[in-house]
Amino acid sequence: MRSRSASLHTLTIFHVLQNDIYGMDVEVDFRGDEVTVENLIRVMTGRQHPDTPPSKRLLTDATSNILLYVTGHGGDEFLKFQDSEEIGAWDFADAVEQMRIQGRYNEILFMADTCQAFSLSKHFYSKNVIGVGSSLVGENSYSHHADAGLGVAIIDRFSYYTGEFMEKYSRGSDTKLSELFNYYQEMKNHLFSTVGVRVDLMGRPMSDVKLMDFFGSVQQTEVLGSVRNVTSNDEGSPQHSSAALKSGLQREHFNFASKGKLGTGSIAQKLTLKLELISGICIFACILCAFMKSR
Repeated sequence: MRSRSASLHTLTIFHVLQNDIYGMDVEVDFRGDEVTVENLIRVMTGRQHPDTPPSKRLLTDATSNILLYVTGHGGDEFLKFQDSEEIGAWDFADAVEQMRIQGRYNEILFMADTCQAFSLSKHFYSKNVIGVGSSLVGENSYSHHADAGLGVAIIDRFSYYTGEFMEKYSRGSDTKLSELFNYYQEMKNHLFSTVGVRVDLMGRPMSDVKLMDFFGSVQQTEVLGSVRNVTSNDEGSPQHSSAALKSGLQREHFNFASKGKLGTGSIAQKLTLKLELISGICIFACILCAFMKSR
């Protein structure tokens, strides 16, 4: 319904109909036919075309905490995309393992709101991953309320009550994930399903994990005292001992000129090679012109 032209409230998404939770400051990076299983896996693993803009990349590193929240129609170990394709529990598990190997996350909170949603967390085997599902295997997840004007349900119960819980806290809150999980147990009669939680892959108790580690969206930046070159290995992954700016978000990596010397494979070096080639062509043209005149 987000961008469906037939909707009375196109380009909006609601917690309740009077409250558009997207607002004007939320950028939608993938929409319509771009929302595919392949694109999701590519975003997670970073296996994208070199010309893909930063807005369509997951610019994270080994210090990043990631919230992966999926919702829609699904069943035992699968989630539908556009009613035309599916992603399975093993797909999520293997993509997260690739992220671990590549150093693309510190901790991941995976939340699924669909029928039998907890089955999507079944096959995770990478460290520091928390899995949450709105319903256990054999259970359905239910919508919360519908709108007569739209003719569809506005939101599912799990997402509705999760949003209701979040509204109580600000970005700087010390609320722990264990409090959210306890809240789900208290609201079981309102959810009409049992929320499943998997924490065996985490190296610390939920009472030590802050809710805002995943929902706060705060970028930590550390300014270091020394400045050194940034280089790249053959695979294109960054290797550096120190940099002027260390950020929680991974940046595009460039080679910099230092002390009059160009970094290997730098843009400036490539331009130099092109200029040398052009210079050689010009010299050859001059020699040819002189030869023709002499005849």
